[in-house]
Amino acid sequence: MSYTAQNIGERIRQCRREHSLTQEQLAEKVNIAPNYLGQIENGRRGVNLTNLVKIANALDVTFDYLMSEVSSDAIEKSDSVKKRWLALINGRSPKEQELLIKIVSDLSYTLFDN
Repeated sequence: MSYTAQNIGERIRQCRREHSLTQEQLAEKVNIAPNYLGQIENGRRGVNLTNLVKIANALDVTFDYLMSEVSSDAIEKSDSVKKRWLALINGRSPKEQELLIKIVSDLSYTLFDN
């Protein structure tokens, strides 16, 4: 598994944008210079582990999420699927939510695990 500065930077940029943060706002949260964050996001500079953990915490993601090799397209598709699932259960009672989870779980088992 290779962790390139470019891949990590792209992931950080994507997460920052999802949180509607500017580079300046995120840099302030993690106590680094905005131009340094810009260089990280563009893959021109690496980031040390301490700052990477601070960035992950500020973006409310895990360290391994920032380090993963999943492509941006795959992440966007995954986020889209998550949003669709959430749309299905939002506004439902806890009992209805549990029923939907059970139905999907049973159906998944029947279709794919049997």
